[in-house]
Order: sequence, then structure tokens, then C-alpha cells
Amino acid sequence: MDNDVKRILIICLAGVGDVLMSTPLLRDLRQRYKAAHIDVLVMQGEAARGVLEDNPHIGNRILFDFRKKTVFQSYRFCMGLRRDRYDISFTVMPQNRFEYNLITYLIGARKRVGFRFSISCGALPKLFLTDLVPEDPNAHLIDNNMRLLTEGLSCEPSEDPPRLELHVPPSSEKRASDFLGDNDLSEKVLIGIHAGTGSTKNLSVRRWSLDRWASLAHWASLLLCVAGGGAPVGCG
Repeated sequence: MDNDVKRILIICLAGVGDVLMSTPLLRDLRQRYKAAHIDVLVMQGEAARGVLEDNPHIGNRILFDFRKKTVFQSYRFCMGLRRDRYDISFTVMPQNRFEYNLITYLIGARKRVGFRFSISCGALPKLFLTDLVPEDPNAHLIDNNMRLLTEGLSCEPSEDPPRLELHVPPSSEKRASDFLGDNDLSEKVLIGIHAGTGSTKNLSVRRWSLDRWASLAHWASLLLCVAGGGAPVGCG
């Protein structure tokens, strides 16, 4: 079947982290289908599309926010992708909803590979997908995604261990370097804190309060000072 696959679509409409978790699958697909055109459809903003910037394994990074569009706009968009006549689509984890499988069906790849989740949530995958892989609730999300190939398409497992890929473009590298230089931070030990979460499905309840993050940053800075690890920001 490999020689017949010309166009592949990865449907990854979940959050930024889940898009990143799909990158090992993208890498393996590129190794397996060297001549195929591989596109990725994301939904949750420029941040989700940005995770895939400069990724050498894919073609188009398609952003369409179904949450902010009307039913007609979403239908028309899916019909537009349908005209691209994808040979295979992969609906990756953790998209366990009726709407996600309906979108996959409307786009209409010849072979539509996705999951049969252990908790159905009314997703009706048998109705919309052609090839189902049972979710392994004890496996990591990355490993489950890789099973779309090994079990969904009966492919041999890759010899390379799956790994996340984030390709930082040179322009971003330069912007970061200029920022550090302009603020006299180039020679200092820096601690980065990502204190946010997504805003859907009550994910905000996972957020630690800002005063606790501030306290953590303060104590981390003091510990670096005591350990003699340079001159951290805020030390002294």
C-alpha cells in the first residue's frame, strides 16, 4: 500500500501539548512514506500551529477553529479538504468525541484510522472510521499514537524510539539571543516557568496560584545562589 499513498492528513484538534505528542508519529510517517504529502489539521490557535513550525516531516499546517465557526462554515471547510482526496487520515489521541470523528468522516480520506476508546463518550468510531485501534489505557499517549501505524495499518514497528520534536526557527533563536543580550542576561543562570494551562474543559482548575509560583521562583533563585551557580535573576 505504501506506493499508493500520496496524501496523508493528521487530525489533531486537541491542545498544544497533544499536538507536540503527535510529532513522533509524524516523523515515523515521513520515514515510511517518503514521497507522500503530509498535512496536519489543528484547531486550538496559533500556538498549536506554532508547535509544528519548521517541522521537516510535514507540508501544510492547517489551522481551523471549529469552536468559533458556524456549522455551515465548518461543513464547507471539511468539503474543501475533501477535495484534496487524502489517502489516509489519522485521528490521534485524545480526540474521543462524536464531533472529531464526524469531521474525519466529512473530510473523507480513503482510509480513516483512529481509536476505539475504552470509554466511548458517544464518539461512534465504527460509524465514521474505517480502521480502529483499541486504546491501551496503560500506554502513554505517544505510544498509543504510534499504534495507529503498527496495529491500524499493520506496519512493522520502527527501530528508532519515538521522540518529541520541536523545531525552533532561526528567527526565534535570534530574537531570544537579542533579548538576553539587551537585558544583560546572557551570562546568568535562567529559570523558565510555564505557569499556564489550556482554557477548555475546566483546565484552569489545574493552575497553581501566582503567589505560589512566585514563592517557588524565589526559593529556586536562593538555592542557585547558595550552590554558587552564577548570578540568577533576582538573586541578592
